[in-house]
Order: sequence, then structure tokens, then C-alpha cells
Amino acid sequence: ERCSYINSLLFPLALLARIGDRESGIRDREILYGVAAVPAESQPAESQPVTSKMATPHPVINRIFGGMMQLEARWLRHGGTFPAGLSILALAQKKPEIESKKDLF
Repeated sequence: ERCSYINSLLFPLALLARIGDRESGIRDREILYGVAAVPAESQPAESQPVTSKMATPHPVINRIFGGMMQLEARWLRHGGTFPAGLSILALAQKKPEIESKKDLF
């Protein structure tokens, strides 16, 4: 029925962060999972497990980003779409069951 990108207002920030991470030498695995990507064979057997580098953002940042997502939701509810974003929203509806095979042709 309908398809659009979402998280579009945050897309430029995510793109800049990704570019910055690449410039600073952070590997893709660290970006995707938020943990230090150290091969298992390079860790001593008695080493501590890898901890997450992700932290909860400041409440003000959460409110700003939440507000941006609410703006997007309002736009989408009124039929708007976005040309790019971090995620895709797809709205589909199952077709009604066909009663007999002759209805196919």
C-alpha cells in the first residue's frame, strides 16, 4: 500500500558520525555492535569479556531526537514520504482469499 524511508531527519547526523568513525579508524564491527572488535584468538584465555562502548545519551539529546521522530511520524500520518533515511517503513495489506481456482483467470 505504501513505502517510505523513516529516521530521515537523523540520517545526516548518522552519516557524519559514520564518516567520522571511518576517518578515526574505528572498524565497521565496532560501529554496528558498539563493542571493541578484537579477534578471539588475540585475547588471552583469562581475559575479561569485551564491554559495550555505547552509553545513554543526555536527556536533552533524547528529547531533541524524540521530537524529530515525532515530526516525522506526523508527516507520515498525513501521507508524506521521505526520499532517504536510516530505516524503511512498509505498509502492506494481505489480499483476500480466493474462493476457487477459476477466480484466478
